[in-house]
Amino acid sequence: MRDSNVEAFMHLKHLALATPDVRASSRFYTTYFGFREGPGLGLMANADGFRLALHEAAEPVHPPDLLHFGFDVMTSDDVWSLWKLVQLAQNKTDSRRNPSAPTATQVRTSRRRS
Repeated sequence: MRDSNVEAFMHLKHLALATPDVRASSRFYTTYFGFREGPGLGLMANADGFRLALHEAAEPVHPPDLLHFGFDVMTSDDVWSLWKLVQLAQNKTDSRRNPSAPTATQVRTSRRRS
């Protein structure tokens, strides 16, 4: 395999994530990121064909601080709009939240001043 040609034949198409609540996580990815549910619980794909597999974790999952994945957006305002929607939804459910349920992803970005 030649390093310079890796892009020609390898494309990341699948990610498996552990979660304490597969149903809640499925709702999160379908609601905010446009994933469609697949043939089984926790199996989903987006319009680009990227597949996400959510697996039940017996213990709470504590990923490393730098573990993340990103989505393309048109503008930084789009990031902040999505962040606000997620925060509003999280605030509405906080009183009913199961302590083992996943929390919304916090967007960490800096806004450039013009």
